[in-house]
Amino acid sequence: MKRLLFSLLLGLGLAWGQFPITESFMNSTAPGWVIGGNAYLTSGNGDPTGQGWLRLTRNTNNQKGYAYYNTAFPSTLGVRIEFDFLAWGGSGGNRGADGISVFLFDGATTTFTIGDFGGALGYCQGYGGSPGGLSNAYVGIAFDEWGNFSNPADRCPNGGPGQRPDSVAIRGPGNGSTGYAYLTGTGNRLGGTPLSGTSIDYETAASIRPSPSAYYRRARVDLVPVGGTYQITVYLATSPSGPFTQILGPYTMPSPPPPTLKIGFAGSTGGATNYHEIRNLSVNALTAPADLRVTKTGPATATPGGSITYTVTVQNVGPNPLSGASFSDTVPAGITGVSWTCTGTGGASCQSASGSGNAISTTLNLPLNSSVTFTITGTVSPSAAGQTLTNTASAFPPAGYTDTNPADNTASVTTQVVAYTLSGRVYHDLQPNGLREPSEDWSSGTLVYVNLVQGGSVVQSAAVNPGTGSFSLTGVASGSYTLVVATTSTATAPQAPPGWRFIHPATGSLALDVSSDRSDLLFGLFQGFLVQGRVFRDDGLLGGIGGDAWQNGGERGIAGVEVRATNGTETRTALTDGNGDYRIYIPGSWTSVTLSHPLRPATGWNDGSAAYPVSSFAQAASSTSSGATASLGSLSSDRTVNFGVAWDGRLRPDGSGQTTSPGTLTFAHTYTPGNQGTVTLSLANTPRYTYQVRLDLNCDGDFQDAGEGWQSLPYVFSVGPSWPREPDGSFRTCGLEVLALVPPGEAAGAVDLALVQAELAWEGNPSVKEPDTVTDTLQVAGGEVRLSKRARNVTQNTPFGTTAQGRPGDVLEYCIAYRNLGTLPVTQFVLTDPVPFFTDPLLSVADYGGRAIQWTHGGSPSYLTANSGDDAGEIASGIVRVTVGTLGPGEEGEVCYRVQVR
Repeated sequence: MKRLLFSLLLGLGLAWGQFPITESFMNSTAPGWVIGGNAYLTSGNGDPTGQGWLRLTRNTNNQKGYAYYNTAFPSTLGVRIEFDFLAWGGSGGNRGADGISVFLFDGATTTFTIGDFGGALGYCQGYGGSPGGLSNAYVGIAFDEWGNFSNPADRCPNGGPGQRPDSVAIRGPGNGSTGYAYLTGTGNRLGGTPLSGTSIDYETAASIRPSPSAYYRRARVDLVPVGGTYQITVYLATSPSGPFTQILGPYTMPSPPPPTLKIGFAGSTGGATNYHEIRNLSVNALTAPADLRVTKTGPATATPGGSITYTVTVQNVGPNPLSGASFSDTVPAGITGVSWTCTGTGGASCQSASGSGNAISTTLNLPLNSSVTFTITGTVSPSAAGQTLTNTASAFPPAGYTDTNPADNTASVTTQVVAYTLSGRVYHDLQPNGLREPSEDWSSGTLVYVNLVQGGSVVQSAAVNPGTGSFSLTGVASGSYTLVVATTSTATAPQAPPGWRFIHPATGSLALDVSSDRSDLLFGLFQGFLVQGRVFRDDGLLGGIGGDAWQNGGERGIAGVEVRATNGTETRTALTDGNGDYRIYIPGSWTSVTLSHPLRPATGWNDGSAAYPVSSFAQAASSTSSGATASLGSLSSDRTVNFGVAWDGRLRPDGSGQTTSPGTLTFAHTYTPGNQGTVTLSLANTPRYTYQVRLDLNCDGDFQDAGEGWQSLPYVFSVGPSWPREPDGSFRTCGLEVLALVPPGEAAGAVDLALVQAELAWEGNPSVKEPDTVTDTLQVAGGEVRLSKRARNVTQNTPFGTTAQGRPGDVLEYCIAYRNLGTLPVTQFVLTDPVPFFTDPLLSVADYGGRAIQWTHGGSPSYLTANSGDDAGEIASGIVRVTVGTLGPGEEGEVCYRVQVR
C-alpha cells in the first residue's frame, strides 16, 4: 500500500510538472508543438522576426491547419487554456469563415489525423467519403464564425440546432467517421450570453491585421474534473484590459475522458475565408474540486485522572473520489495513554486501522459519499487540572484537489478540566495610575504573598517573584474566592508592606468567581506618600473670609490648575478636578518636597490645621510667591496642602482732558476688586488742584443711590458680601469717577497730574494691601498740549505699540510724546508718568549713556539722571518727572525711560 501511494503521488507530481505550458508563437519555432496542414508560423514569413503568429489558415478556400502539443497529461488534472486569436481579412461578405477549434484527444494516439475543413473546423468527420474526423477526439470547443459547427446539414452531421453564426459550441468524442455529437452552444452572435451581439471575427474588410484597439479577442477554456468526467466553462475577453466574460457553461461532459490527453488547435475555411491566427498561449493545471467534511464529538468537561473519548468522522461529500487524503489529530499533552481505531463505510479505508500515541497521522481512501470513523481514547493527566484541553482533527484532499469548503476540514472539541489556574503580577505602580506599564515590575519590592481566601481561611498561597512580580495559583476549583496581597502567607486580609500603599485595587483585594483560568490578575502598589488638597478661590464668597488662606463659606474650588511637586531634579504634576482637588503621589526616595501652583495673586496655604498666609501683596503677586509654594521637607506620612487664590483687582483706564479756569473735569474709570476687604482711595502724588471721587457701589450704572455722592480724598469703602458678583464668583466691575476742581486764575495751558490709587486691604489678612492706580492728566484750556504714549519689550525686541507685554525679568521701554497744538505758549510745563506697578525703573541704561531718562526736545536727545535737582529730570516715589518749562506753540518733545518686570 505504501509503495502504491508513493507511486500515485509521484505520478501526480510529474503530471503537475508538465504545467504551465506557455508559447507566444511569435518566433519561428515552437518547441514541443506539432504544426501541420495549412498552418505555419509567420515570424520572418510575412511578419517581422520575433513578432509572428501561429497562422492556422490563410484567407483562401478550403484550408485546414492544426497545431498540437505533443506531450500528454493525466485526465485527472484540470486544465485552463488561454490564448489570443484573430479571424480577419475574410471573403464572406460581412462574415468570414469558418472558425477555430480547441480540442483534446487521447494522449495515447500515435497517428494524428485532422478533421475536415469548412464547418468541421478540423474536428468533425465531414461529408460521406471524407477522410474522417480528428483522431481519437474527446472534446472540441469551436469559436465558429460561419456557424456550421452547429449545423447537422454541413460537415458535422451528428446533431445540432442548425447554422449559428458567431457562436461558441461544444462537440463530444469521436474517431474516424463516427461520433463528434453536438453537446451545447450559444445562440447566434453569442446570443443568450452577456456578450450577445458580439462577433467572433473582424467583420470589416481588411488587408492588414487589425490592431488590438480595433479588434481584440482572448479566449479562456476551463476543464475541471468532476465525478470522473470534465466540466467545461468558456470565457471571452474583447479588449486587452477588459475582463473575461463567461459565455458558455459550466457544462459537464456526458462521458469520462481517456487516461491521458493532448491539447491542440485547428482552423479552417470553406467557400468563405478568413485568416485564423493564435498567439500568447498559456496552459495551466487546475485543481479538481473536492469536499471533505470533518466532525468531532467529545466531552465538555472532564476530571483529572478520568478517562476521555473522542469520535472523529471524515466524509467525502463529493464530487470526486479521493485516494491518499491526509488525516491528523494531535491529542493534547494533558491526555495520556492515547490509543485509536479507524473503521470505514462505503468502501472507505485507512492506511492504518489502529495506533497509539498523541500524534495521529494517516492517509485515507475515500470513494464518493464514503466515510471513516476514528475512536480515540485516553486518560486526563492530573497535571491538566484547571486546564482547557482543545483537540482538533483535520483532513485534507491529496495533491491535485482543492477543497471547495475548507471551513469544515477541521473540527475541534474543547474540554474543561474542572480546576483552574489563577495568575498575574504584583508590580510597583511608579506613576501611579492604576495601570501596569511594561517596565513596572516588583524588583524594588519586598517579600509579599498572594493568598487565595475562601470561608475565612487561606486555601492556597503563592510567594510573589521578587523580580518580575509574577504569581500563580494552580489546581483551583470553581467557586467564589477573595484574592489578597499580604506580607505573610497566612493572612486573610490585605497587608501592604511598610512604606507601601495599594493603588490598584485600592483595597489590596479582588473578589473572584472562578469558572475559568485567569492570567490578568494585577495588584499595583506604590512606595511613597500622598500629597493631596484643593486649590480654591479665597475671596469670601457666601460668608467666607477673603484672603485668610482658609476655604470657608461658599468659596469655590478652581478646576484645571496644574499643581507641581518637585525635589529639585524630579517633578510630578496633577491637574485639579472640577472641585479644585488634586492628588500627587510622592516617591519615598525624595528627600525634599516643594509644592507650587501658577495662579496669582496667592493668598497662602494651609495643611488642614494651620494656615500660612502671605505677608504682603508684593509677595502674593510675585512669580515665586511663598503663598503659592509649600516647602514640606522630607515626608514621613501623607500630607494635605490647600492653596488659596484671590482675584486680580483692576482700576482703569488712565484719563486726560481739558477744562477752563475756573472749571471742573470728570474722569470716568472702573474698579474691580480682587477680594473682600477695605479699600482706600487716595492720591499717590500732590497735584496742584483739588480732586473728589464717587463710586457706583451697587454697579447699576448710575451714581444715584445712597452713599454714591462725591467724596473727598482719601475715601474709604468696603468690599463685602453685598458687592455684586459674576456667575463665576468674581467681583463685578463698578463705575468710579474722579472730579477735578480747577480754581480761577490758572494760566491757559497749565497741566496737572493726579495719581489716583485704590489700595485694598484683604478682609482676612489686612496687612496685605493690593494697590491699583490710574493717572488722570488735566490741562487748563487755552494751551493745547497733546500727549501720546507708546511702549515696547526691549528684551524680546518687539516694535513700539500702544501696549506691551513682558515676562518676569524682561525690560520694557515707555516713551511719552508731547506737543503744543495751540497758538499760545504753555508755561511751567512739567511732564510726569507713574512707573507701572510690578516693575522697577532702570537708573542706568547703556543706550542712555548710563543715565535713567532720555529727553528729546527741539534737537538731539539729552540724557537725565534719576537724581532730584541735578538736571531737569528725576525718578522718585514711583514717578518719572521732567521739567520742560515753557512750551511754545508748535514745540514738541519726547521723554523715554525703561523698567524691568519683577
